[in-house]
Amino acid sequence: MSEAFTVEAAARALVGRLAPAELESLPIISAGFRHDAATRRRITRDVLYPPRSGPRPTGFDPSAVAAAVAPVVVVILNAVSTEVLTDWAGRGTRSLLGRMRRRRAVARSIAHPADPRAVLPRLDEEQAARVALRCHELALLSGLTEHQAEIMARLIAEMLVAAPGEQSDGD
Repeated sequence: MSEAFTVEAAARALVGRLAPAELESLPIISAGFRHDAATRRRITRDVLYPPRSGPRPTGFDPSAVAAAVAPVVVVILNAVSTEVLTDWAGRGTRSLLGRMRRRRAVARSIAHPADPRAVLPRLDEEQAARVALRCHELALLSGLTEHQAEIMARLIAEMLVAAPGEQSDGD
């Protein structure tokens, strides 16, 4: 592959595949995430700690609305590109405590948002599969469907193995 997978290119590819209708809002969400700390915290909180299901006193049931894909993609790719998920991928724990620690680590990763031109890390297939597992886990926590989470995880793994698009020439 000749395309270098930057955070921005990866986000467009993922949102385009999972929720093409959200492509228009992706630049706005990404810009807000990068340039405003309060917006970044709110987006991350909404992704990592979605509202519990069930109607609120106002009668609104947040679980009745499908999760927006673009904010999930922005938060997860930020964690991948700042290597938070890469670091956590090596830890095999699937315990509740492990999931809580990963969620907090991703939340802390927003202190330094990734540059949209930053190239995703290049990993071997095994590492990419472990990162994809963590992406799948976070996507499900955020409210995406199993199908969306699987597609997202698979595409991210492919991007990490292919990123930055250079084929190894034995150098």
